[in-house]
Amino acid sequence: MLNAFGSSDLAIDLGTATTRVARGREGIYLRPSTSDSGRALNRGVIVDARAATEILRPMMQKRLRASLTRLRVLACAPSDVTPLERTSVRACILEAGASSVIVVPEPLAAAVGSGIDIGCKYAKFLVDFGDGVTDCAVIRDGRIIASLAERVGCSDLRRSIQGFLQSSYGVVISEAEAERLLRKIGFRRQGEEFCRGTIDGKAAQFPLSIAPLHAELQPVIGRMLAPIKALLRDIPASIGAEIIEDGIFLTGGGALLPGVRDAVATSAIDTRVVDDPLGAVIRGAWTMLPFAATLSLWKA
Repeated sequence: MLNAFGSSDLAIDLGTATTRVARGREGIYLRPSTSDSGRALNRGVIVDARAATEILRPMMQKRLRASLTRLRVLACAPSDVTPLERTSVRACILEAGASSVIVVPEPLAAAVGSGIDIGCKYAKFLVDFGDGVTDCAVIRDGRIIASLAERVGCSDLRRSIQGFLQSSYGVVISEAEAERLLRKIGFRRQGEEFCRGTIDGKAAQFPLSIAPLHAELQPVIGRMLAPIKALLRDIPASIGAEIIEDGIFLTGGGALLPGVRDAVATSAIDTRVVDDPLGAVIRGAWTMLPFAATLSLWKA
């Protein structure tokens, strides 16, 4: 259950595809991470500060009107965010109306939102498959002790689908159709799926063999899996033994793709998709709000 504390504070998951905000008992509000100025984020970080502010301001102003004080915000960012990227996140949120901002790593928030005991003395391994970032982290004693991120995600898979269909069949498909195909096909290697698009400006629908499309997607899939393999390879054996106990937890929209669980799983480590992987980060950020106040993180 989402917490009802910290009602004067706000949690924000500023994602590549979708921005989510949550406060008190009001629930979660979301909107695409685009504005009239254009796309605000690319690969998990802000690329257009004006667009990011335009997205955040109306979402935050509604919460401001319900509060007697200015809002304090707990925001999430990839684990590999640079100081400059972190500063950009804070600046946009402050410009949108916040009084203070703290930034936490997305995998840590996702773990909290998934109900994982991050305070446990035994290590937990989490992978967040986002639209623009694949973020992996080992969490123990309430903090991330090792992490590795790759700026690649579901948006790269969609673009590969669009490029493959246009170059191989002369078919132009919308981003919505690419998203539909991705959700149907995912990491699957075989089978068939119907595709809808246009050829020379005329509507077309035809059966699509998955095998050649999977071959086209394989370089992107390989990049998404690479940080998982690298992090598992580089951690000490003692930590690896702890991870085997609970397995690997998958969050983010990419966790819902067909075949992703089998692609991540190894012979020694089980893999599981958490409940509601899309909402894990914002749910975790919301849950962390009262602890930010208790630990006086707003003053840090």
